[in-house]
Amino acid sequence: MERSKLESSCWAGSTHYAERARSIYEKTNGPDNVEIGKVTLVLAEISKGQLLYEAAESFGTKALAIFEKTAGPDSLATGKALLWLADLHIKNENYAEASSLLLRADTLYLKTHAKKRLDTGKLLYYQGEILRLQGDPKKAHGLYKKALKYFKKRSKFHPDLGGALLALAACRKSYLKYIKAEELHREGLSILETSLRAESILLEEPIREMVELLNFNGKHLCSMRRNAGVSSQETEMAADSGWFTIFNYTSLYTWRLPVALDTSIAIT
Repeated sequence: MERSKLESSCWAGSTHYAERARSIYEKTNGPDNVEIGKVTLVLAEISKGQLLYEAAESFGTKALAIFEKTAGPDSLATGKALLWLADLHIKNENYAEASSLLLRADTLYLKTHAKKRLDTGKLLYYQGEILRLQGDPKKAHGLYKKALKYFKKRSKFHPDLGGALLALAACRKSYLKYIKAEELHREGLSILETSLRAESILLEEPIREMVELLNFNGKHLCSMRRNAGVSSQETEMAADSGWFTIFNYTSLYTWRLPVALDTSIAIT
C-alpha cells in the first residue's frame, strides 16, 4: 500500500472509532458531558493532523464549550482546550485570537492550578511562538528554554520536547548561529521521527528546514576550508560527508517535500 493511502486509511480508522465513541457517550450520558468533550477534541486533533484547519477549529471550539459547561471554566479540561485552540490559531497566523486564549490559560494554569503542571510548559511554548513569529526571537528564546524544562520531565521522546528544540533552533538561526541551529534542529527532528509515524505529514516542514540548514552549513564549511588553504581533495571529502547527510534526509522523505530544494554545494 502506498504511503499516502496508508496514512489516509489511518486517519479514516481514527475518525471511525472516535465517532463511535461519541455516539456511545451521547446515548449513555446525553449530548453534553466531559467524555464527549474529550472525543470531540480527539476529532479536532485528527482534522489538524490532516491540515484541515477549518474543521479542526470547529471541533476544538465545540470541545471548549462542552468543557466550560460540564467541567467548569476553571477546570484542567478547559485549560487543555484553550491551549489546543491557541496552537491552531498560531498555525493560522491569527496571533490576536491565540494571545487571548493564552491569557485565559495563563490565569487558569498559573493562578488556579499548580505552576509546575506539565501543561504550563505548553503555555510557555505557545507564548514563545507568538513572540518569535512576530519578530521577537530574543524574548521567545527565554520562554522556549523554560518550556523545555517542563517537557523534559514528561519524556525524552515526546513531540512537545522535539517541537521546543526546533523552536530554539529557529531562534539560533535568526541570530545567524547556524551550526548551533543545526545541532538543535537535528536533535528535535530525531525526537519527532521517533514519537510520530515516519510518514506523518507533520514532519514535512522540519525535514525541509533540516536539509536547508545542512546545505547552508555545508557551503559555509567548504568556503572556510578553501579560505584557510585546505587542499581541494580534503574540501571535497568534507563536502561529500555533508552531501551524504543531506541524502539521508532527501532520499527518505523527498516524496513529502512540498517545494524543490537547492541542495547544490559548489566546489571550484
